[in-house]
Amino acid sequence: EVCVARRIRTNSPLQALTVLNDAAYIEMAQHFATTMFQSKQPTITDKINHGYKTIFYSAMAKEKLIALNTLYKKAFQHFKSEPGEIEKISGTKSASKSPELAALVVVANAMLNLDECITKN
Repeated sequence: EVCVARRIRTNSPLQALTVLNDAAYIEMAQHFATTMFQSKQPTITDKINHGYKTIFYSAMAKEKLIALNTLYKKAFQHFKSEPGEIEKISGTKSASKSPELAALVVVANAMLNLDECITKN
């Protein structure tokens, strides 16, 4: 057995699956999405951009903004058509049961699972 003080970088599918579905990450995403949702930013794009700046202290690349906006739109449409799914992703403690917040939880979870968030060096 070997013990190392620093974890090696890995992008294995198992790690991605574990981190995306880990209860702690889902709870972090729920709280972070609520913070983004309640921010004074006027549009969803601005809320997502502000959330990215909060995590990474830098502006988001245009490609990432487009990808996260697309993810938001797809998730929003899903939760709008399936309102029973909202509580599953937003959590039972959430005061707002809106498809907007549920879609932001999906986006927040994606942001928290970006490689630069997990392996900050």
